Amino acid sequence: MKTRSFYLQWAALPLVALFWGLLSPASSAETASYTLEVSGKQLGDLTVTTVSRPDGSRSVSQRMSLKASGFWGTLDIDNRLEETISSNGILLKASNRLRDNNKIYWTRIDLLEEEYLAFRAQMKNGEEKDLEELGNLAKGAVSVLVPGAGDVLEIANVVLDDEKSQPRHDRFTRTTFDTSLMGLPLFWQRNGKSFPARLTILDTQEMSISTVRVEKLGPARPTISGNTEFQTHRYRLKPKSGHATDVTLFISQSGTPQFAMVSGKQDGDSYTIKLVDID
Repeated sequence: MKTRSFYLQWAALPLVALFWGLLSPASSAETASYTLEVSGKQLGDLTVTTVSRPDGSRSVSQRMSLKASGFWGTLDIDNRLEETISSNGILLKASNRLRDNNKIYWTRIDLLEEEYLAFRAQMKNGEEKDLEELGNLAKGAVSVLVPGAGDVLEIANVVLDDEKSQPRHDRFTRTTFDTSLMGLPLFWQRNGKSFPARLTILDTQEMSISTVRVEKLGPARPTISGNTEFQTHRYRLKPKSGHATDVTLFISQSGTPQFAMVSGKQDGDSYTIKLVDID
């Protein structure tokens, strides 16, 4: 049972706005709170805040906290992931900071004209000065790089753990994927509350792209969370290999698309991410 790999993969699911003071008066924000259960045991919680701006763009921010212990050791994970999506559904940028016990992993994705530059590295430790230094290096690389398949980035090794933690860089275009994992509800809403038969999804933390077959699981049905009732739509995402993932989506009273539940199986364990409150 590879429990740690399960937590690291799902830390990016994409599911507290980081800059409340920067919101304009016309912007609106909605926060959905979730619990994470593995094999029936609650191990953590998530919040996902969606900020809708006057120009139609949205930022989606996830914060996850998880603590557990067992024969595999102790897990103490904190994940902060933020994506900015344009009014026509294009991922403009994404930034993720994942702390796994005393290790920190940092990723960044930026759209440059028609191509994305993706940067990933492991920090030496949790000191804020190291995180800031790596961020500045990545920003500099993004700003001066000319898009092209032959480009290579050279980033200083001073902030890296060792030779095995060399930064990784990937190039891909806007047409490489349909939606990010965390942007799945927004894609569903823009597509008339439906999905195509096949869907290509970008995981902005893992920098992985996968194609799944989509199966609708029955008609919309009423669901109650707290004092709120809404219509939910359930789908099954089937990869070419491995276990399927079930996602349940709905439109909140504010008109914001949200996850109601995500469930499946990973490394022999069943898991459920379930909505408990929305504000």
